[in-house]
Amino acid sequence: MRVLFSILILLTIKPIEVSSQNSISNIIKTIKLVAGKEKQINLSDLFYSENYDLRFSANKNLFIKRINSDSVSVASNSHFEGITVIDFKIDMNTYSIPVISKKEKLYKFTFKPEKKFDNIFLFGSFNGWNRQDIHMTDNENDGIYEAEVALEPGIYQYKFFADGNEIVDYENPVKVPNGFGDFNSVRTISEEKENKLFLHIDKYEKTSQKVFLSYFVEGIPIDKKLNLNNIYGFVDNQLIPK
Repeated sequence: MRVLFSILILLTIKPIEVSSQNSISNIIKTIKLVAGKEKQINLSDLFYSENYDLRFSANKNLFIKRINSDSVSVASNSHFEGITVIDFKIDMNTYSIPVISKKEKLYKFTFKPEKKFDNIFLFGSFNGWNRQDIHMTDNENDGIYEAEVALEPGIYQYKFFADGNEIVDYENPVKVPNGFGDFNSVRTISEEKENKLFLHIDKYEKTSQKVFLSYFVEGIPIDKKLNLNNIYGFVDNQLIPK
């Protein structure tokens, strides 16, 4: 299992005050994306501002499109997994929105029919029982048809649809009655165990000009290493340069 070891440190040290410029005093929430999929974001859900006339900077891993005065659509590159930021300007201030992008995990379904069919589809509770959505192919010409589906942990019922015929998975003994005198095959996707990380404050020192913060991380597996490329720090919603 691939685990993404990155740490976000979000701090705000400015006192909340009213100014002539449109400043953001509360911590901006993190946007979570599925790689390659578009997500609509209401900017007012991320932070409060007197207006949302934002000017976004380009990001090679993200696609950002304005929908209306308060909403944008954001999509990450289908190959990108990790942490990045959306930098933007409002009035004379520059801020950063943390973004986490994760790839969906694909699960393979296989079917070896007992006779030849022209078209075979996979359908089930994961696609609204659409019989024409997920086409299965025999790329190896070995009589075994395959299809991959992105699934979250859970229990799914499914069948195969071959030239108008609904067929259960011969290789899967787990079945349940479907209420129509037949059965559906059942597949369970278990939740993968992930290591929980805990970020603890070690030291805090403040001078007239600077603030020194020291942290230690608990929970990193011994076969993993944490370096500066895995750490993203924000102060007053601005990314700290590495």
